[in-house]
Amino acid sequence: MLKQIFGQLSLPVLDPLGIVTALADRREKRRDARRLRTGAIAQLRRDLLAFGASEQLDLFAAVLPSADRELLVPTHDFCRTVASEWTDQQIVALCDGIIRASLEGLRGFKDPARRRELLTWFAPSSDPDETLSFAFCCRIAGLDPEPIYTSVWHQFKAEIRGYLEEDRAPADTHEHQDDFLFA
Repeated sequence: MLKQIFGQLSLPVLDPLGIVTALADRREKRRDARRLRTGAIAQLRRDLLAFGASEQLDLFAAVLPSADRELLVPTHDFCRTVASEWTDQQIVALCDGIIRASLEGLRGFKDPARRRELLTWFAPSSDPDETLSFAFCCRIAGLDPEPIYTSVWHQFKAEIRGYLEEDRAPADTHEHQDDFLFA
C-alpha cells in the first residue's frame, strides 16, 4: 500500500531522505508558483484599474476600424469590473482562455497580419511583466511558458523566419514603415 502511494507521487521508495527532499522541493515549487500568481494577479488588477480610468481606451478605439471597435476594445466598466469584482479564479480562467484562444487562433486564422500578431505575442522576447503578455498570462494561469514557446517555434518555424526576414529588409513603402513601428 505504501509503495503504491509513493509510486503515484513519483517519489523514490527506498530512500526516506529522498522522499522528504522530493516532497519539500515540490512544496517549494508550488509556493513559488502561488506567490508569482498572486503578485501577477495584483499587478493585473492595478493595471486594469489604471487602464480603465485613463483615456488610453479611447485612443485605442480611435485607431480601429469602426466595425471592430465594439468587439475589440474593452470598456472602462469592464476593466474596473475585472479589477475589482472578479475572483482570482475568474482571472486565472481569463488568462488561461486568452492563451488557449491564441493557440487555437494560430491554427485557424489565415490572415497574415493576425497570425503575425499572434506569433509576436508568443515570442519569448516580449516583456514578461507587461500586463497580459504571453509570459504574464502563463504566470497567472500557472503554466511554464518555455514548452509552449518551443512548441510554437517548431510548428511555425518557417512562418516566423519569414516575418523576421521581412523585419530585417528595408521598408520600401510608407505602409510597411507604419507596420514596422507597430510590430
